[in-house]
Amino acid sequence: MLLGIDLGTGSIKVLLQELDGTLRSSASVAYPVTSPEPGAAETHPALWMSALAEAMAQLHQQVILQGPNTLPIDAIGFSGQMHGIVPLSQSGEAIHPAILWADSRGTEFLPLLDHYIKGRETEIMNAPNAGMTAVSIVWFKKHRPELYEKTRWFLFPKDYIRYRLTGQICTDFSDASGSLLYNFKTQSWDQDLCRLLQIDERKLPPIRKSLEVTGHTLGEALRFGLPEQVPVVAGAGDTPAALFGSACFIEKAASQGIIQISVGTAVQVVRPLTTIPEYNQSLNYYESALAGQGYQMAAMLNGGLALERVREWLHYDWEEFYQEFDKCPTDIPADLTFLPYLAGERTPYRNPDARGAWIGLSLQHTRRDLMASALFGVACTVRLGIETLLGTKNAAYFTDFAFRLVGGSSCRSGWVTLLASVLEHPLQVAEISDVSARGAAAMAGTMLSGALPQQLKFHEIQPQQILGLEKRYNQFLQNYSALF
Repeated sequence: MLLGIDLGTGSIKVLLQELDGTLRSSASVAYPVTSPEPGAAETHPALWMSALAEAMAQLHQQVILQGPNTLPIDAIGFSGQMHGIVPLSQSGEAIHPAILWADSRGTEFLPLLDHYIKGRETEIMNAPNAGMTAVSIVWFKKHRPELYEKTRWFLFPKDYIRYRLTGQICTDFSDASGSLLYNFKTQSWDQDLCRLLQIDERKLPPIRKSLEVTGHTLGEALRFGLPEQVPVVAGAGDTPAALFGSACFIEKAASQGIIQISVGTAVQVVRPLTTIPEYNQSLNYYESALAGQGYQMAAMLNGGLALERVREWLHYDWEEFYQEFDKCPTDIPADLTFLPYLAGERTPYRNPDARGAWIGLSLQHTRRDLMASALFGVACTVRLGIETLLGTKNAAYFTDFAFRLVGGSSCRSGWVTLLASVLEHPLQVAEISDVSARGAAAMAGTMLSGALPQQLKFHEIQPQQILGLEKRYNQFLQNYSALF
């Protein structure tokens, strides 16, 4: 069997499937993101390992074991949140909590990186944003200088988990390409940029292919019920893993017409490409899990991150809310606008100082109104991301594309209907929600068999009419412009 491990921002997912792709079982365990100072977003890697142990224990309860305390695993693949850094000492200990993609403490260094990248955009292909790897390392070097000197390696989150299981240090091309320290022309760490930023390139891990075996499980893996000497592939970032898991690259010509949307903690709107596009500072371009292919992405920071915080403020249980909301998901108060920018924003604004707001609050608004308006606000950011990615606000142009929705939120029928309605476009919804974890397992399977994963099954959700939608959407955009 194949094991996929997906290290998300707020939870770890493990998925067990047969070599033919048949799902056997899965489990998920959450952990907190802490903010010990303004702008911080951190998680201690020890919490990831504890969550992995708990998730694997759940799998043990679901699967008949082939031997004492071990699962019958043939290979392991990885997926994970991108951009974050885990500083490791020479002895391999995490000497500081992981600094995550949502961390904005490096904002002060954005002008510096803009200056150094100017004129080299076609090599770096990404504009600096707070929370990206290079920005966080520069911040760490200035504000934690003693720990920087003690750091032997900066690992990406998923790579830390793989290191703990195999003892091997490396990353893959997809995570490397999202760091701002990667050169797309040389397909390696950019030595000149590292020198200008005074980042010791020797602290960056070797880069391996996503489907390449990077090591085998050691005795440490026994703690998680895994046998020793299981081959482990490098894996990929969560978005390229989701593309691989949904077989988005298998038909190259057809994939040019696919827009894949994932609404998790953040929102990614992705267009797979087989050629490097023109540089666009509002968008990202990264390597995929397959050599010679990449994807252009609109990255919005506030999906589930904002919705979960709103739910906490309003003391809602998700099941309680959706039980009512699903009855009429397009019933959104016309006089209430929610800006979801609780953690700043990337696409299209590149503004780490953007903040959230309810605009138009009055005495008649209910708790349900506030929650519904929050969902509508996030749906508006998805639409704005698609418009930025495709370079047009003409919804008629959208008909040239198939919009796919993947990720955990796709199982909420009311939310999916609202999103389709705001986009004014049908949504193809994956029947398997944990697509990144499936991609992680599929990478291990492709390594063993050479066969790419099969297409997922999708069902289509049609949009419904929202009265005054264009006026409401334009008001959403205007409110941002007025405040920022």
